[in-house]
Amino acid sequence: MSLSERLQTELVPAMKAKERTRGGVIRMIKAALKNKEIEKGKSILIEEENQILQTMVKQRNESIEQFEKGGRSDLAKKEAEEKELIQAYLPEASRWTRSSALPSRSSRKLERARPRIRDAS
Repeated sequence: MSLSERLQTELVPAMKAKERTRGGVIRMIKAALKNKEIEKGKSILIEEENQILQTMVKQRNESIEQFEKGGRSDLAKKEAEEKELIQAYLPEASRWTRSSALPSRSSRKLERARPRIRDAS
């Protein structure tokens, strides 16, 4: 089942159960996918769908950070809920962000800067 089909089948029960957040997130994802299809002029690939979802998660992370800096924990909580719902549509491997999977530049620089101790034997 494609992501679009999955979203459509999950939207109806969310609307019937009056789950506003879940329904809103599903609509948001569907709109983002449809916009990309219109932009390209043809259907999008699975990798592109995943990229769109990852972008949406990244946007939520940035919003959470800004809301917490501004003292708006209520809005940060709302964004965190949306992020979790979006992540549910990502494949398992894509849920790990690139930054958590790879060492940062600064840690790689430190590794190179460390003096290497050679064994004297």
